[in-house]
Amino acid sequence: MILPVKASAALELITGNDYVPYTDQRLPEGGFASEMVREIMQDMGITITLRFLPWKRGFELTEAGDAMATFPYAPSIDRAKVMIYSESLFALKSRVFYNKEHPFVYKNVDSLKGKSFCNPRGYVIYDEIREPLLRGDIKIEEPSDMGSCARILAAGRVNFIITDTFTLQDVALQSGVWDKLAASDKIFTEKTNHLIVGKKH
Repeated sequence: MILPVKASAALELITGNDYVPYTDQRLPEGGFASEMVREIMQDMGITITLRFLPWKRGFELTEAGDAMATFPYAPSIDRAKVMIYSESLFALKSRVFYNKEHPFVYKNVDSLKGKSFCNPRGYVIYDEIREPLLRGDIKIEEPSDMGSCARILAAGRVNFIITDTFTLQDVALQSGVWDKLAASDKIFTEKTNHLIVGKKH
């Protein structure tokens, strides 16, 4: 991917918080994905600064062409309509997390029908559940962050969350609810994560 910026200019890129260990202001260098992007840009002769915003806001600014790029984002059908993806930065495995007091066995997407899940605004809607969501077979709650999802799941207000273990564990420990949650044995999906640039740029 070629970014239209002079080598002498400082390029502002957008990322977000609560995505440990990948990106978060609390982490050294802003997380390992932030450090990776910084090193890639340095190799291209580009100096960057990072701006941490809510994920939905960062995506919207990038989509509109008001921000150069944002990261890291997993691909989806809807995102591909408006974004151009870099090569993969890293890949991660996501699982279905549920409340231990209301367990169920995740086998496939059909086993999620009739249930509700929590997914923060701006987070990926995996293609695997896109159609069931559109049909109303799966209900969704969209709070502002993953910490809220952890608390909502622990309170029994939704049936599941789909994310990777590191990310959920970090926010659930902060909220004191990690011991109330459990993960499916089966992996839901494995997705690459990318830096993305809006097609309007």
